[in-house]
Amino acid sequence: VDLVAIAPDGSRRLAIDVKDYISPARLASRFKGFKTFEADHYCCYLVIPDYITETDPRFDARFEALRAANGHPAVALATVSDLLEELTP
Repeated sequence: VDLVAIAPDGSRRLAIDVKDYISPARLASRFKGFKTFEADHYCCYLVIPDYITETDPRFDARFEALRAANGHPAVALATVSDLLEELTP
């Protein structure tokens, strides 16, 4: 996890891991999950650069399928822009 943030009132807890893999297969095999952050009720985001989905529009679907095929739970995959949009009031 690259960034952990907690709102001052404790209402929102974020765990953000940023990865830059051009291959969804490689990312799916190397990303081990958020471990204790999910159990501690953090909103967990796996963030990738915008250029990856611009280059490969099916990156997220391929990544999720590969994780599922290997028995790993789904994760929230977002581009940098998507995450910023979601977090900006």
